[in-house]
Amino acid sequence: MRIIFVKIAFVSMIVLAFIVLAPFLVKILTAGRYVDSTKYAVIVSLSTITSMLYHSLSQVTIALGFTKITLTNKIVGSLLSIAMFYLLISKMGAVGAAWGIVFSFLIFFVGNIILVTLRYRASKNNSDEANS
Repeated sequence: MRIIFVKIAFVSMIVLAFIVLAPFLVKILTAGRYVDSTKYAVIVSLSTITSMLYHSLSQVTIALGFTKITLTNKIVGSLLSIAMFYLLISKMGAVGAAWGIVFSFLIFFVGNIILVTLRYRASKNNSDEANS
């Protein structure tokens, strides 16, 4: 578990460095033609952190044998993400789509935590009743 936190911290530092250097990097990489895309690149770079959070937790959940939780989370999270993307894009356009990427992985991450917590509490209650 500790290695996951180290990886997330390392990736977060890289993303932070990209955010700081994004205006310079985008200008160089696009020869100054697409400097307006910097704000989108910065927002989408944040999705690297949220996707890593989700995928790390998802892999731990699968390794613990809770594959149904992962499947349920992906189905519910996908439906919520579709609704969220619809709202964000209709209100904010391309910026909404960029933020949607960040928030969709956050939805999956939080959903996974909720489902694992519910499963843990249910199994704990069942074992408490069996011991009574």
